[in-house]
Amino acid sequence: MTVDREKIRQKLQFMRQELRELKKFQGMDLS
Repeated sequence: MTVDREKIRQKLQFMRQELRELKKFQGMDLS
C-alpha cells in the first residue's frame, strides 16, 4: 500500500509540473 501511495504521489507531482508547463505555454500564446 505504501509503495502504491508513493507512486501515486509521484504521478501527481509529475502531472502538476505538466500543468505548470502548459499554463506557461498558454500564457506565452495569449500575449
